[in-house]
Amino acid sequence: MPTVTDANLLLGRLDPDSFLGGGVTLHRDRTEQLMHERKGSLTTVQEFAAGILSVVETQMEKAIRVISIERGHDPREFTLVAFGGAGPLHACSLARALRIPRCWFPPCRGAVGAWHSAGGCGSGFLATVMLPGDAINSLGRASRKWTGAALPSLQRRALKARRSAPAPLTCGIGARV
Repeated sequence: MPTVTDANLLLGRLDPDSFLGGGVTLHRDRTEQLMHERKGSLTTVQEFAAGILSVVETQMEKAIRVISIERGHDPREFTLVAFGGAGPLHACSLARALRIPRCWFPPCRGAVGAWHSAGGCGSGFLATVMLPGDAINSLGRASRKWTGAALPSLQRRALKARRSAPAPLTCGIGARV
């Protein structure tokens, strides 16, 4: 089955020789053959690849809407933080669709998800807090306001989890942008 990586490769959005730091070589000819076999009645494999990206980005857009618009936040007042291995490939399209005026590409964007999946330095409880786009420049000052709202709920969750699986409990506050 064709993947999003295949679609990005076919549309020239990935360098086949430097994928994953050069550790994996992508084969454009194999990808093109697979896409040709699966494209159905579409005229070109590029059209098929663009359709794959359209479907995936529509789902990403829907997810952003759930955590923003449907909760009363206007994305136009925020900065889209692009992270993950392929997040930056889709960020500008998503920002355009949601009319988000800025994208930020953190230096270690590919490692953010892996670091969190590994539990950072242990397990924890997270809360997503929507901040205006300009808050990225003053997280220290803004943190008192948003941690005051999120911390009690996180502490309750942590204490409840500790009761069901006793373990050392350390509370702390961190911000990832």
